Amino acid sequence: MTETTTSTAPRPVRRLERDPNGSLGGVASGLAAYLNLDVAVMRVLFIVATLTVGFGPIFYLIAWLVVPVASAPLHPPVGAPMPGPVSGSSFAA
Repeated sequence: MTETTTSTAPRPVRRLERDPNGSLGGVASGLAAYLNLDVAVMRVLFIVATLTVGFGPIFYLIAWLVVPVASAPLHPPVGAPMPGPVSGSSFAA
């Protein structure tokens, strides 16, 4: 009887880190990257937690103080400039 072994690549280690480009400390952006969610969804969840239970700001502040900042941005910046000439920016001589 032969054993078959499958070689799988090791999964990258997920770390909870704050996004250095995130607004208000990058907590929601870092949690969204960690949980594989959209940043807008995470921000809405914080708002809902604040309005219903009231612990949103407290959790956010604690996470801001405890979670380390990532060394690289976790999400691409919104509205990143496109390469090439900007439309409508030509000057007539």
